[in-house]
Amino acid sequence: MLAFASRRLVVAGAVTRAGTRGALPRASRPKYLASTMERATFASLPEHTVVGMPALSPTMTHGNVAVWHKKEGDEIGPGDALCDIETDKATMAFEAQDEGAVAKILVEEGTSDIAVGSPIMVIPAPPPLL
Repeated sequence: MLAFASRRLVVAGAVTRAGTRGALPRASRPKYLASTMERATFASLPEHTVVGMPALSPTMTHGNVAVWHKKEGDEIGPGDALCDIETDKATMAFEAQDEGAVAKILVEEGTSDIAVGSPIMVIPAPPPLL
């Protein structure tokens, strides 16, 4: 992380004015830097929904993606099986609830120990009706 403080370039972890190693003092840090960068980074993306690992049972905390039935770019509709999710007790199909398409798969087939709610895929928002 780079920042300007007292007319000299300070690099986080470098020797500061007080002679100690470490990050910049709190007063010298730019406020809201991360949120500004986040907004600027994602401002050019179309509207989308990030789909998290579903809780297929009340006690499920982690799961595994066994097989993807859809690929990136495939159209999906209500009831279509997106992937098979393994729990400690069973393997179940995770089905689509709405129409759309698979924009990006974030978790590879065979990935294990994924926490419930962790992002697994991205679905773009449907185009507005005219």
